[in-house]
Amino acid sequence: MGGTDDPSNLVELTPEEHAEAHRKLYEEHGQWQDYVAWQGLAKLASKEEHVHMLLSKAGKKGNMSRIANGQTNKGKKYKKNNLRLPKNQKGSKNPNAKEYLVTYPDGTTEKVKALTEWCESNDLNHNSLYNQCVGRGKKHKGYMVEKI
Repeated sequence: MGGTDDPSNLVELTPEEHAEAHRKLYEEHGQWQDYVAWQGLAKLASKEEHVHMLLSKAGKKGNMSRIANGQTNKGKKYKKNNLRLPKNQKGSKNPNAKEYLVTYPDGTTEKVKALTEWCESNDLNHNSLYNQCVGRGKKHKGYMVEKI
């Protein structure tokens, strides 16, 4: 609620106490965020219902665009999974890029790092090849791919 993370401003709560705190805050101040938090923490709504409530309430208050754009209520950008990399570390330069074994139509194989980048450089559809890795696809233009 805008306070600091200073230890003097923190309270340790069980999930049940946390839900109860949001219920009390909702009853006192009527903030939809507390209602949604209370319903979710108390498991009074399924995950699907909880997400629907969050998106519905946010949209009614004009906050949908902020949520859709990944912003918190303080206007700070929220980076999806906090994994945004600088441009110079994307693709094969990313130290965490996954590795794949690509089998060419002629039967030769190549170890590839960063499948999307490799597909773009070889005029191949990334989704078609990636789907093979998760068991949903067949060969694409004679190429086969598997995760290493």
